[in-house]
Amino acid sequence: MDESSGEFGSDFEASEASHEPARRTLRILILLTLTTSVVLAVLVWSAQGPGRLPVEAVRFVLTGSLLGCVYLGKAWARWLTVALFGLALVIFAVKLPSLAKNGLSNPGFLMGLAFYTIYVRWLIVLLVPGDVTRYFQSRRFS
Repeated sequence: MDESSGEFGSDFEASEASHEPARRTLRILILLTLTTSVVLAVLVWSAQGPGRLPVEAVRFVLTGSLLGCVYLGKAWARWLTVALFGLALVIFAVKLPSLAKNGLSNPGFLMGLAFYTIYVRWLIVLLVPGDVTRYFQSRRFS
């Protein structure tokens, strides 16, 4: 009898299949976050020149690495993401009055809204019980 066809193998496959909605949600959020980061880097480059591009590149790599660890189900990455994105939301809320002066014509305001929306979704997905929180619970002992 092949080991993969035993009871353990089918339980493992069923468990992995049950986590697919969580992984799909994480992939979508990672894609949205990284795409928005690239758009921000392009806007910064066009407004300020290539001088800040290395800073944006480092930020992109760190963000991608952190979110990759979240995708793998690392608990420390989940909580670091919650802390960093939560802090970013607080900072955005404090800066909102000055960013909103020109409203929709202000690129900083529009990018802030984009990140705000994505970060709120991240916090909901990582903190509110659902597919993703069950995914992290299943990864706790693996």
